[in-house]
Amino acid sequence: MADLPSVFQFLPKWLQANAAVSVYVSVGLSCGGALAVAAHWFKADPRTWFLAGCCIPPGPMFVLYASDWAVERRLRRLKRWVDEEIIDGATYERLRKSLTEWYETRKFPRKAVRR
Repeated sequence: MADLPSVFQFLPKWLQANAAVSVYVSVGLSCGGALAVAAHWFKADPRTWFLAGCCIPPGPMFVLYASDWAVERRLRRLKRWVDEEIIDGATYERLRKSLTEWYETRKFPRKAVRR
């Protein structure tokens, strides 16, 4: 536990690095960091816990943000927003096109490269 304050000395640098990366990496670093801090209380190796913590988020995040179910849900939400006049038709079309192109390159990368 004597090392615990030294962990917090790196917090500003860690937050800067976190702000500059993708959502997946950011959540992985956050989860890994939390487990590394928790490892001190269990007298375990914080590096091992950090690496394990970095591997936890991608699975659930894929289901929440990149699965077929999530994309379909997002498209329905966009349609509802345009129907309720929260966004205009041009914004709807731009967002819908952006989402479907992203989905196509993510699910069918070879097809997207051939364009």
